[in-house]
Amino acid sequence: MDHYSKSNFKKSLAHFFVGKLFNGVAGLLYLLIVVRYLEQKEYGIYIGLISLVEIVYMFSGFGVTSFLQRYVPEYRVKCKSTVLRSVVYKIFAFRLLTIIIFILLFAFIGAEALEFFNIVLNEKMIFLFGLYLSGEIIGRALMEVFSALLLQGYQQWILFLKNMIKLAGISYFSFYLDVLDIEGLFIVESIQVYISLVISFVLLANYLSKTTAHKEATDNISKSKRSMISFSLSSYVAQIFSQLYGQSVLNLLVARYLGLSEVAIFGFAQSIVDLVKKYMPSYLLLGMIRPIFISRFAKNRDDKEISRLATLLLKVNIYILACLVVVTYFAGEDLVDFMTNGKYTNITALLITLIILLAFQSFHLIQNIVLATYEKGRLQIIATLISATGILISFVTWEAYGIYGILAGAFVCEVLWAIISVAGLRASGIDFEFYYIGMIKIIVSAIIVFVCYSVFIGIFAQLNIIVESIILTVMFMVTVEIIKGFDSRERSLLFGLVKR
Repeated sequence: MDHYSKSNFKKSLAHFFVGKLFNGVAGLLYLLIVVRYLEQKEYGIYIGLISLVEIVYMFSGFGVTSFLQRYVPEYRVKCKSTVLRSVVYKIFAFRLLTIIIFILLFAFIGAEALEFFNIVLNEKMIFLFGLYLSGEIIGRALMEVFSALLLQGYQQWILFLKNMIKLAGISYFSFYLDVLDIEGLFIVESIQVYISLVISFVLLANYLSKTTAHKEATDNISKSKRSMISFSLSSYVAQIFSQLYGQSVLNLLVARYLGLSEVAIFGFAQSIVDLVKKYMPSYLLLGMIRPIFISRFAKNRDDKEISRLATLLLKVNIYILACLVVVTYFAGEDLVDFMTNGKYTNITALLITLIILLAFQSFHLIQNIVLATYEKGRLQIIATLISATGILISFVTWEAYGIYGILAGAFVCEVLWAIISVAGLRASGIDFEFYYIGMIKIIVSAIIVFVCYSVFIGIFAQLNIIVESIILTVMFMVTVEIIKGFDSRERSLLFGLVKR
């Protein structure tokens, strides 16, 4: 039986939506409590430390992430279960080794590196953060294995457990002890990391011990070890250079040049946008559909099918992000004031800027999946190396324009990457392309709603912010429907994915 069949995909999709519903709510509650009860500078420290986790996780990968995403689905489809188990355990053991090396490196230079970004910690906090860092990186590696094997049920319930432990922990500090500081926050984070880590490993080991293969299963896939290692390392190099303009580096740049108070504001705005990126189905489908891209292309070799899937995913992202821009412009300030109890204000422009940047990042992510599907690791490196030079703009403009000057470099990087990756893929002779007409219609719909609501804004001035947000969303959805932002083929494809 095909592990990536319609029935298994449907089951995984159900786990995906149910899990993300609960995890989205839990994640939002966690953010609200932390922002309201943690001092602004301490929240800035928290953002800086989490950014460091992201960077260490990426640097310690050495191509394992790309290998899991690209080749484990093929091993699962084509190879014997014993071969799959061997590959997964060997890859995870290698990942564990690289993590240990980086943790030891942090033990020697971590404190000095943090001070460079104006993050000063006492010995207890350094120990707590090192403890959290070790467990979190190992846990994320396990989540990648779950994703590659289409085990959304495991992945979502582990995330749910993590969120519940975090909510219980910070609620104890905030409401019972009536104090939440950075030390208490990382005690809670460390507890949830290690509980979920043990359960994750047990679930994975149990799954691999029981998995079976079809009768035609082989001892290997039709790829040489050299080609797989070459692709994985090429992708790793590209990922490393893409970190130069990633969100984590931007956070640390803000901390370094603008201070912890500014990184708290920037980090809070980014956290709201991250909730969209992490918990909205349109973006999260990418993580689950990556193995579907690869397994379907391995079977059918149909460039047009990949084009339609990639275009649909990008359009769904633009659809939601365009709607969010409109809602944020008219209701964002009141929503933020309500969420933070007046602690963070005047960030509407920053939120809209980050949402627009997320649209470019969405294109980047989808195009990366396409490049991985076609094993264009060299093109990933070329595009990333050239585009990474755009971050130099941030060093030129930060003093005059602050946060927006730093973000300018990120925008330049994303635009350069998009141009180079698209041109390179076309030059390789692959019959792949994005279909942009529908995306333009969606953006036009947002403009129409913006103009219409601006004309009649006096009528809605006294409305509750939730009601106002709902009205704006409905107006946008109706407008997209009227001008046919999604054609019949895309609707059929989307409904077909849901039916699976």
